[in-house]
Amino acid sequence: TSTYDHFAEKLPRFVVDEDMMKLLPQTTEERITWEKVRHEFGRTDMAFIAFGNRGESVFDAKLLACLWDVSHSLEELQEVEEIMSISTMRRMDSDEGLLEISNLQPARNMTVDEVWEVEQYFDKRPSIKKRMVGRHNDYANIMIRPKTGIDNNIFRDKMVEVSGRLLSDYEIHYGGVPYLFGTLPALILEDVLILMVLGIGILITILAVNFRSVAAVALVWGVIIIALVSMMGFMGWVVTLTGSEKFHFTMVNSSMPIILMTIAAADGVHILTKFFRELRKRQHVEEAIRVTMDRLLLPVFLTSLTTIAAFLSLIFAPIEQFTGYGITISLGIAWAWLLSSLFLPAMIVHHKWDLKSKAITHLSFIEKIVNVYGRNIIRYQKVILALGVG
Repeated sequence: TSTYDHFAEKLPRFVVDEDMMKLLPQTTEERITWEKVRHEFGRTDMAFIAFGNRGESVFDAKLLACLWDVSHSLEELQEVEEIMSISTMRRMDSDEGLLEISNLQPARNMTVDEVWEVEQYFDKRPSIKKRMVGRHNDYANIMIRPKTGIDNNIFRDKMVEVSGRLLSDYEIHYGGVPYLFGTLPALILEDVLILMVLGIGILITILAVNFRSVAAVALVWGVIIIALVSMMGFMGWVVTLTGSEKFHFTMVNSSMPIILMTIAAADGVHILTKFFRELRKRQHVEEAIRVTMDRLLLPVFLTSLTTIAAFLSLIFAPIEQFTGYGITISLGIAWAWLLSSLFLPAMIVHHKWDLKSKAITHLSFIEKIVNVYGRNIIRYQKVILALGVG
């Protein structure tokens, strides 16, 4: 098992980073102050667990026993620095002029009188009570301060697992910055998947309507998928080999897959659309693809080059995550161009096209609309120019 674990650690890994502070420029006063505070005092942000049943008092022996179990179980987690709850609080009482300090909850199982004493203690100290008990006495609060340097997503998962296991009889609500940041990776991945599903559905529909050929749609998607996998793999390899946090996947990077998918699809659509037009004229696959590449290789290259240059300019942005963003998506665009220029023509030549199919012999609905649009632009060029200037 240890050999397998060692091997797994060496594999390229895709890191989702939930640290929102990395989305601020390193030179801003706010981030510098924040880093100094964390270095001096450790974590100052807290996570919260509120549990109970609406309308039922938290001053109940069973609930306080569960609170005891949760509080001490959370204290045992290596990610936790401090727990603050009724079960871990100290109480201070004056006894004949002496200050007596003791545990607010002395034991897991409490008698009715001991529970009543806890309630009376809070009633006399409303400023303390509102931190530990809800306004209507029906929810108890646990405040958790995590250790510095831990992953919020790991901390969040363990916190939810412990509380869910021990508080199954109660409503549970979570809050706090560590919990929110620990939830972000899952939300980011969910948003990316939703965007990808929507993008894929729309793109497949448009490609199918335009090409009316399963092979053509599959060729375009071959370019897209290989480019996407290569781009994400590049991020993983850079993180594994260099440990650079600039290539972590953050909220900023959530737009990368959909952007690359659009650009890679555009390259493939340009080439296949031109190929189909030439194939209608020449009725010869190799000649049609040769003419297509002679006319489109340079335009597609220049389009990709200018797009890469635009994204590479992000390396000069003050936010460090944009450096990884720009380099990674630029590599994905470059790889999509190579695939469109080399892989796609080779696959087109290799495929056996039916020269009598409607996809080749007849214009698609979209092509007919574009042709009409183009003719009208030429016919009414002065009117269009006047409208554009106006």
